[in-house]
Amino acid sequence: MIQYSIPEQSPFPYQIKDEKEMYPLWEIQGGNQFVSSTWKIVHIVSPGKRNRFSGPDYKDAHILIQGELYMGDVELHISNPDWYLHQHDKNPTYNKVVLHVVSTISDTSIYTENKKLVETIHLPLHSLPTNSCTHIIDYCAESEIESVIKMGAYTRWLSLCKYFINEVDGLNRIIHFLDTRHIQLNFYNRDSFMKIRSISDISFNRLYKKMLSQDYEKGSRFPLATLKNRAPLIITIAMQYCRDPRALSKFTLMDLKAICLELKACGYETPGISYLNEIMGNIIFPLTMKFTACKSLFDEWYHLPVQVYGNCTKKLKQWGADFPRTFGLQQGVLYQIENCCNSNQAFQCPFINIEN
Repeated sequence: MIQYSIPEQSPFPYQIKDEKEMYPLWEIQGGNQFVSSTWKIVHIVSPGKRNRFSGPDYKDAHILIQGELYMGDVELHISNPDWYLHQHDKNPTYNKVVLHVVSTISDTSIYTENKKLVETIHLPLHSLPTNSCTHIIDYCAESEIESVIKMGAYTRWLSLCKYFINEVDGLNRIIHFLDTRHIQLNFYNRDSFMKIRSISDISFNRLYKKMLSQDYEKGSRFPLATLKNRAPLIITIAMQYCRDPRALSKFTLMDLKAICLELKACGYETPGISYLNEIMGNIIFPLTMKFTACKSLFDEWYHLPVQVYGNCTKKLKQWGADFPRTFGLQQGVLYQIENCCNSNQAFQCPFINIEN
């Protein structure tokens, strides 16, 4: 079972006798991820505001559970039985509780007065022999490491899918995938792409040249050549998205290659296969979720081929893990890097302590 723990440098007491001692720790959990007592992924968007009056400990919290946002109250206890000891199960004031937080694990399920099951997460306060995740393969099974990575990947998958719920957000996501950092492409909108009839249309070339003329941070990682070969393909995808997003959602890698051939025939540069794989994972598959309820889509997305990122290679080497690189696995590693390794608030590194 995975248990999340606080590194040695934590200023909080390890042995607590009063739940109030948990308050300072809970208030810095924004951005952290946990696994609940029923094995659901719980992401703390906002821990809420301290309630100085009677009722739940924190009000107006924002909690993501399996990718679904819940807004409500949070109650903290030493252990699960305290919920019933304090008779919260008989008090309707606690019916808006969306998360129960304890410092000691138990198997007791938590129900409100209106019989709603409340997810419980473990916020332990004991010290550990080490706070390093270097070569975690020595004390974690490969299956456990990959499980944590896959949970991060699933969170990233849900975030990608949400972009395409709204048409404007979806179009912004597609244009953002030009990956030009500080570029300000505020001249485009749906009409910009709708009035382009085809790749050979003069309007296509005008929009392409306008993109290239924008002032953005080029740098060694983002040379002008990168924008030159990406922009024609992204404009074409945006055209298709504005006209018929359902048809775009059915695109395959072969379809993207066919577009590239057509662009080359018109004199445009095109990106390589690695970038096409990135488009499949970041645009096509997430868009497909808008039009299908296929349960296997996440697994297909997870096993897509990938353009290998150096920071992920470095992190896997640090862990001592040698997994076959897939799109989803890399997304899961990126999630850990961004939400644990690079976050000042990420005291809850999932690899600090894993007990079998």
